[in-house]
Amino acid sequence: MNFLKSPWTAAILAVLANLGITAWLIMSQQAALFANLPKVNIETPPLMWSFKDAEIEKFVAELRAERKKLDARELDLEKMRARLATEREELVKVQNDIQASRDQLTASIVEMQETEAANLKSLSTTYSTMAAPAVVNIFAEMDETMVVKILSLMKADKVGAIFQEMARPRTPDIGMAKRAALLSDKLRLLKARKDQP
Repeated sequence: MNFLKSPWTAAILAVLANLGITAWLIMSQQAALFANLPKVNIETPPLMWSFKDAEIEKFVAELRAERKKLDARELDLEKMRARLATEREELVKVQNDIQASRDQLTASIVEMQETEAANLKSLSTTYSTMAAPAVVNIFAEMDETMVVKILSLMKADKVGAIFQEMARPRTPDIGMAKRAALLSDKLRLLKARKDQP
């Protein structure tokens, strides 16, 4: 209890009581104290970018116009991408169809060539058994390429007899000697092609 008898304690209690009473008086008289003060309107300061300038407005308008153009171009590009994708799919389909047709055609050509080779062998055998004048008369009506193919399958002595008959001066067609020379040349080229790998 020595604490309560100390002069410092009495001084501290007195200061606290003074502060409390003063605060109570100010609070109770607050409305009367502030009623006589003039009211001040405080306006917020203007924002830094709130002003308008014609150049800035023009620049903003140009930027908006450019943005619209870019959006339109982007839309066009998307449409073009879609169209290209569709065309690419169609192209792949057409390529596949062409490849299938090509494969089918190649198979039929090989089959036709095998059939033609068998038919040409049969014809060469038939013409080999015939007399040279009759063969010359038939060859006069045939295509040169076909005649060369048949001659290439015949034996050399039979081909020689046919060329000899073509070259005879008593043949009614004088151009037969020239045709014999042309057939000989084509036959030579055909054999050269056959010899190549």
